[in-house]
Amino acid sequence: MEFIWDMSVTAENRKYFVDVFMAWCASVRLEYDANNKEPYSYFGTVNEIVNYLNVKSDNLLDRYPMIALQDDLGLRQIKKFDWYEVSPTIYIFNETLENYDPQQRYDNIIKPILFPIKELLTRIIEESDAVSPANEADEPAFEIFKGSIDGTTIPDTVDCIKLSFSNLRIKNHC
Repeated sequence: MEFIWDMSVTAENRKYFVDVFMAWCASVRLEYDANNKEPYSYFGTVNEIVNYLNVKSDNLLDRYPMIALQDDLGLRQIKKFDWYEVSPTIYIFNETLENYDPQQRYDNIIKPILFPIKELLTRIIEESDAVSPANEADEPAFEIFKGSIDGTTIPDTVDCIKLSFSNLRIKNHC
């Protein structure tokens, strides 16, 4: 099978997934407001994200909540290079207290902060012009973490929701 390269897709107008992710985060920042805390965004490998959280937790700058893209993801081009598929993992972090029990974590961090950001981000992704209407309308799989993500230790002062998407179809230029 011969592929025809779409000449309208150039290095200048191509939307790599990190660009798409950062645009989604910018949209979340515009809509989310909780005590003037706008979600901060970051991307990197799991180790880079954890290292960043460790440095940031020592610094205690007000950068939470944070949405992070695990950027070591697979990418698959689809016919004539108009679309590509990714299966990204996105984490949503917020500062918590070490001495919170599970109920306090749920009442103070997960329910009022992490779930609303997750729902907002999911809606923005579903409504995004960058995402193909052919994508499944299913919610991404999600898990809640404290203490480690994918076997890597994170600070105890952070709670996290991990979103996992399967075969998300993205336009090459949008």
